[in-house]
Amino acid sequence: MLVHHLTDKISRKLNRKINQIEPDVLQLLENFHWPGNIRELVNALESSINLMTGDTLTIKDLPAYLRQEPSEKPQIGEEIIMTLDVQIKDSGLGSKFAHFWQQTPDINS
Repeated sequence: MLVHHLTDKISRKLNRKINQIEPDVLQLLENFHWPGNIRELVNALESSINLMTGDTLTIKDLPAYLRQEPSEKPQIGEEIIMTLDVQIKDSGLGSKFAHFWQQTPDINS
């Protein structure tokens, strides 16, 4: 399957070991409408592998926009902003980014 091939390739590139991919992950990835085609799939897998803990790729490791119910899915373009926002919050970096933006001068002033 394509997901296994890409996961193997990406995990070698990132020097991460993946022993297993949960069946729910495979089903979700197979059923997801990929508006960005293979590039979006590669980006989602790379992000997931970078952020995963342990050696099993689980649903919680996937970007937030992939885990949402179809009725909750953002419009194309919104998903990137939402994914970054969720990743920043999940990583605990939110307060650091807020501090950075407060310290950054407004270029329009």
